[in-house]
Amino acid sequence: MSPAALCRIVVVALLALYVLPAGAGWEAANATYGKSDFVTAMKELRPLAERGDVNTQYNVGVMYGQGDGVERNDPEALKCFRKAAQQGHVGAQMNLGIIYSRDGGVPRNDAMAATWYRKAVERGLPDAQFQLGIMIGAGQGVPRDFVEAYLWLEHAAIQGVASAVQKKEVLSLAMTDAQVVNAEARVRDWVPCGQAPKNRPCP
Repeated sequence: MSPAALCRIVVVALLALYVLPAGAGWEAANATYGKSDFVTAMKELRPLAERGDVNTQYNVGVMYGQGDGVERNDPEALKCFRKAAQQGHVGAQMNLGIIYSRDGGVPRNDAMAATWYRKAVERGLPDAQFQLGIMIGAGQGVPRDFVEAYLWLEHAAIQGVASAVQKKEVLSLAMTDAQVVNAEARVRDWVPCGQAPKNRPCP
């Protein structure tokens, strides 16, 4: 069982796994999680999360979000994801966007969902790019902007999000030729934060 075994995301459609470092307590938690002993795994992980380990905070959030070893608890998942997201964990940022954009669990807040999706977008996460593109195209929680929506949908499509291709094509039908040209130029110019040649700081 690899360390990635604990790294499941709340929404199955997001398949990215995040490998965690080995360390004191981690090996035992990973072994018990691999045996589906979620209760024990949670007991072993929670102290690591409380000490500020970003990856463990993420995993504890996933377990709360999925009800692994504890009763499903979206507010607790939210707290764990926020702690990890504030330390730059892209999976936690994505999951915060998911939690805030759905009904139930915690109060729905489209503007907050877009804020967290945008942080994951800046790090190049295709599922976040797709979700943010849809929200911007619809003006859901953010100002409607076809050019920016096209930008994120195109980047999601380039990275293999199949549904982004169709959404981008439908969106382009509502755009002027000048808007499409502008959007394509922005697609070519954009790179994730922290990467050459721009090396922009990540939010």
